[in-house]
Amino acid sequence: MKIKMKASRIVAAVAGCFWAVGVSAQSGVTFKVDGVNYQVRENVSEVVVALPENGMPQGGYQYPLDEDGALVIPSSVEYGGNTYAVTGVAKDAIAGQAAMARLVLPPTMVDVMDGVHDCPSLLYLDLGGASEVSTPLDAALPLLEELRFGCQSPLALRQGSFHEMPRLKVLRLPAQYANVEDAPVYKALWDSFQSTPVLEEIYCPAATPPLCVFSLYYTDNGESPYNGAGPIGIDDDVYNTCKVFVPVGTKYSYGVHRSWEAFDMMGNLFEMEFSGVSLPSDDAEDGIVVSQGAIFSRDGSPVEVFSMSGIRMA
Repeated sequence: MKIKMKASRIVAAVAGCFWAVGVSAQSGVTFKVDGVNYQVRENVSEVVVALPENGMPQGGYQYPLDEDGALVIPSSVEYGGNTYAVTGVAKDAIAGQAAMARLVLPPTMVDVMDGVHDCPSLLYLDLGGASEVSTPLDAALPLLEELRFGCQSPLALRQGSFHEMPRLKVLRLPAQYANVEDAPVYKALWDSFQSTPVLEEIYCPAATPPLCVFSLYYTDNGESPYNGAGPIGIDDDVYNTCKVFVPVGTKYSYGVHRSWEAFDMMGNLFEMEFSGVSLPSDDAEDGIVVSQGAIFSRDGSPVEVFSMSGIRMA
């Protein structure tokens, strides 16, 4: 399936300016920083995560990981006196990583086209700012528990990406979706995220509900556009156990949308604030409490714990 990619690339704003002064590097030049190869793009102020050795296949190369098995790709790298924004992952560049448990890509990321796959131990994947995303039909992420899209520009997701994730528990979707072959934007999730029977949470910050069908429910009422094969939760009872979090003020529009109404009927549709971190109004009365090794809020709202690198720990 062909995706209409954006004609120009917009790099997320970060501290400082990434246009290198007196850049002398040419596109295609590769170099290594902290055990990760980078290749200079046509825009010579940008680089992509590249294959380990001169564009050759992985050949057993394993990236250096931290003590938690994580690889955190930075927003920028310095080499030869120049500073480059990290904006992509080359095809097959992060593959065959036997021990990698977490992968965090930066907010400057733009495209990850078949660049991350065949990582059998991966539990957490944060695609950062990438809005052009695809994976092979069999992405080989059998243990993945959380998948996060953080793009600010509309997501262009190739049909069939992230097809088999039997252990996926948390799916964090973006707020905007790109047109795919002139189809309406609400069809942006066509046939992705299939076979996710243990989904527990879906975070959907889109103001307009995207299409998200699951098989027999829409086959039975005659509304399925995919002959019963839908993008999220191919298991028909996913709406019985999976909680969906939507922006404040949108619960009604989601609740009457044919993709999400079953979650609402089962009491599994909730509103939340996506714009930032909401602090308790009064720490003494409704604040965060640590007790017997557990963290919880007095008012019963969900509590998440993140590492300094942005990895969701609990």
